[in-house]
Amino acid sequence: KCKLFDNDVDKDIYHCDDCGLCRLGKRENFTHCARCHGCIESTFFPKHRCLEGSLDANCPICGDQLFSSVMPVMFMRCGHAIHSLCLSQYSRDSYQCPVCCKSLGDMSSLNRNIDTVLSMSRMPPEYEQVKAEILCNDCERRCVTKYHFLYHKCVYCGGYNTKLIKSFSAEQEKSVLQ
Repeated sequence: KCKLFDNDVDKDIYHCDDCGLCRLGKRENFTHCARCHGCIESTFFPKHRCLEGSLDANCPICGDQLFSSVMPVMFMRCGHAIHSLCLSQYSRDSYQCPVCCKSLGDMSSLNRNIDTVLSMSRMPPEYEQVKAEILCNDCERRCVTKYHFLYHKCVYCGGYNTKLIKSFSAEQEKSVLQ
């Protein structure tokens, strides 16, 4: 249908009528998702978090179009799509989705390690009563927690993937919570 010709007889290529183009791989290994607007490996399809038109975007790392890409595309836990190779390289240095900042994987082990480090360190006396208003990137909730120079723990999900909104003294806490 696409008039695509390739001399490599070992290369598997199939046409997806819903996508309107030919894709690399065996047809039986892929399922088309009408919401994502693309073909997803069948093993990942039941578990993928579908975001409307997520394949109609560009890769957040290399900037190439995802829908017509010949490079393998995968979905992160948050539902955003990215080239598999780009994610592999990006995740060496970062633990957050480059689009929405949600954690890329299970952070419970890292959170326990941070808990241990923080329990062994004390803040200077002038900071012991300081509070922090934070936004959690993972559960998307705002809360007030103890201020620290390095980490702020979400009181709802227990994670440290947070952003400091502002810090304030314990006396100022009542006005922040209103």
